[in-house]
Amino acid sequence: NTASTINAAAITVGSSAVTKTYDGGLSALGTAIVTSGSLKSGDSLSGGSFAFTDKNAGNANKTVSTTGVTVGDGTNNNNYTVSFADNTASTINAAAITVGSSAVTKTYDGGLSALGTAIVTNGSLKSGDSLSGGSFSFTDKNAGNANKTVSTTGVTVGDGTNNNNYTVSFANNTASTINRANVVLTDVSVNNKVVDGNTNATLAGTAEAQGLGSDVLTVGGTPVANFANAHVGGHKVVTISGFTLLGDNAGNYTLIQPSGLTANITPVIPAGSQPQFPSVPGLAVFDQDDRLLDQSFNKPQMHSARVKGACEPICQVKLAITNAQNMYLTNFGVNQSLNKVNLHE
Repeated sequence: NTASTINAAAITVGSSAVTKTYDGGLSALGTAIVTSGSLKSGDSLSGGSFAFTDKNAGNANKTVSTTGVTVGDGTNNNNYTVSFADNTASTINAAAITVGSSAVTKTYDGGLSALGTAIVTNGSLKSGDSLSGGSFSFTDKNAGNANKTVSTTGVTVGDGTNNNNYTVSFANNTASTINRANVVLTDVSVNNKVVDGNTNATLAGTAEAQGLGSDVLTVGGTPVANFANAHVGGHKVVTISGFTLLGDNAGNYTLIQPSGLTANITPVIPAGSQPQFPSVPGLAVFDQDDRLLDQSFNKPQMHSARVKGACEPICQVKLAITNAQNMYLTNFGVNQSLNKVNLHE
């Protein structure tokens, strides 16, 4: 009889349960199995494609689909009508990841706040996922360079919708910096003085330094104040150094010495007094160009003078020398040039 029939056997094929760690994709390393019907002697399952139906983590509740499995003896593969069944007991484990902060730098403010930026310190983010949010803080308030600790909490890891695909741990950043805060001394001024040939200046007032918040600062040290030069003048700039900070929080501040302070150096005799010439016979006074000066002494731009004539080595006489702004009184000797230095200009 050549008209007999062998109907193909019905068989359902699926995959054994698949377990993987979250990788952001759908790939599944499935293994084809018969879930309904049976393989006949000499036949087997081969090939096939397996995939999770979504990427997200889950325990024994994830679905893996199966397609393309060949059923047969390798030569005769049409003896079955094959249908496919999903495996619904597969697992995607959450991926482990460690999150911290990049190094934070701020200026001392008396608090623990830190403007951190979340970064992955161990593990990796999968395609489409990112870090968002988080809280960052220094573990102590004090200044330090690249040795301060910033802690991180509360960072969300995911694609914005599915944020349970990672087991997140947090690591401290131990290379952050709190720079010292500048503090400027106040309540200091400079006393005026009469020209004396040196640049020394004296201070008035009691120096104060205001710390941040509840920080109490005390001012110490041995201050030194100096005019820029010893010449007569008004509103002359004075440089101050030598103040120091004391107190438990002094190490959190950089002391800025007082600046912008000025004072006057006044002449020995008032400006406008008449010049006095020596009464020693044969003694004369010349300007810087060796021009004889007479009693009018009307040389507003003169900056030096010279005494010539017969006299003791040092003539203890006084001469008031006037320039454009000030008058100076000094002793001088024969052939001694009264230049800017010994005129205190």
